[in-house]
Amino acid sequence: MSKRKEWGLKEHLVVCTRDWWAGMTSLMLILLGAAAIAPPMQSLWVALPGAWERLATRLHPLPPPHRSLFDSLESVGVLAIAHAEGNMTMSGKPTASYWGHSDPGNFRRNQGWCSDQGRGGGDVNRANQKCLERVQQRLALIKTDLQTAQLEPDTQPLVLLNAVDLYNQASPWVSQQFPQAYYTAQTKGLSGEQAMVWARVEAFRRRGKIDASGLIGICRREGRQVSDWDCVAADQRRRVQAIARVWQQSELAIVP
Repeated sequence: MSKRKEWGLKEHLVVCTRDWWAGMTSLMLILLGAAAIAPPMQSLWVALPGAWERLATRLHPLPPPHRSLFDSLESVGVLAIAHAEGNMTMSGKPTASYWGHSDPGNFRRNQGWCSDQGRGGGDVNRANQKCLERVQQRLALIKTDLQTAQLEPDTQPLVLLNAVDLYNQASPWVSQQFPQAYYTAQTKGLSGEQAMVWARVEAFRRRGKIDASGLIGICRREGRQVSDWDCVAADQRRRVQAIARVWQQSELAIVP
């Protein structure tokens, strides 16, 4: 075979090989395009952004919705306190006491989510709104008290919820003492529920003793042979646990 013919054959083989690869590439692109627009793949493309978002959320969790804790009667903070009061279930369903009951501490008539101490004048809807407004008006000061005690309400939602719950349950001076008590609990090495309960009880301390006549009176009427500290602690632990249950439920709903 002459060199000229040999060169022509090689050139022909190169062209054929190039055309074969071009054809295969085009075929693969056509197949991939068809698969991409098929219904199963369309569902995958729709789902992918949400999947990536959920993965990013797990790696970098969303901040809890503190700004909405007490925005309305449907807010998680309202439900948490209502549950702590025994006036609502975890899911927000009113209990019998929601519609009216006598306060076991001071015997006043209570109604609504917060046990309104008569502020609603016998109207449960008015009671609910009055309670919400009362909390909203105090919220900025409660946050300031927490920050003064080197606590951050925006990153410690349970601390904020418990401070507001104390404001709802007791005299304002109790909730004002809670932030420093909680900070002290942490310096003592306490954490979690133990720190929260200790701080809530110590927030009732005034002039060297636990000043919670309503709660202590209940213990005495019921014949409980406990110290004043333990009497108040039992009630505070129940409330801490109720608030935590509602908060955990809300976090599961917000962060998949």
